[in-house]
This record gives sequence, C-alpha cells and structure tokens, in this order.
Amino acid sequence: MDSSNGSLSRRAPRWVALDAYVPVDILELPEELAKVDQWLDDDRFFMPYLEKFNQRLGRRSVPVETFYRLIYLRHRHKLSYEALVQEVRDSYTWRKFCRIGPHQRVPDSSTLVKLVKKYGPMSWTSSTRNS
Repeated sequence: MDSSNGSLSRRAPRWVALDAYVPVDILELPEELAKVDQWLDDDRFFMPYLEKFNQRLGRRSVPVETFYRLIYLRHRHKLSYEALVQEVRDSYTWRKFCRIGPHQRVPDSSTLVKLVKKYGPMSWTSSTRNS
C-alpha cells in the first residue's frame, strides 16, 4: 500500500540495484525476521493507525510500517532506542527488514520515542488482538 497523501504511508524502498552487489546470503532475511516480515505485510495490521493518524499536517514522518518493524527489533533484542538506531544503521538485513533503503536515513532515537508516545498503548495491543 502506498499512501502518498499522508505521513503514515507504507512504501518499500528500492533494493534491486544494490542487491546485485551484495552476497546472496545477506539478501535473505533470517527465518524469524522472514516470518515477522510476512506477518507485518498484512494491511489489516496497519489500518487502525492509518485511520486514526493519517493526516497531512506538518512534515513527513516515519512510515508506520517502518516504525513497527523498528519497535519489533527493539523489543526482540532488548535494545535502547539509541542502540537500536545504531544497529539498524550498521545492518543491511535489519535495514531491509525495516524497509529503510540504502540511501535513506534511519530515524533518530528521539523521533522513535515521540512516535511511541503519539501512538500510545495502541502500538502493540490493539493491532495484535485483531490478528
């Protein structure tokens, strides 16, 4: 889903050109991330956020899909926001999982903290209840 009318769009960056130069074993997500990736590709997961927070005021924000993928990695690996940002910057696989292209910036830790406050308890509970 590509929603160009708001900040909560879901866009996958283009990896094709860079993939030609990266070893094949790095291109594939590890089994656990592949399963979570498939689960997070379900549009029903993001609909409550797109309905509630899809507004076109102010500057563009982090796509909700990227936010969720980052928060998953943070919780799964018990990382601080700062450590998460550094790990994602350094990991081709994690960037790909989070749908952050090779020429895109990883969101700052302060941005992630603000988004967690914005989305509130909805962040995990209401989305996982409907799955």
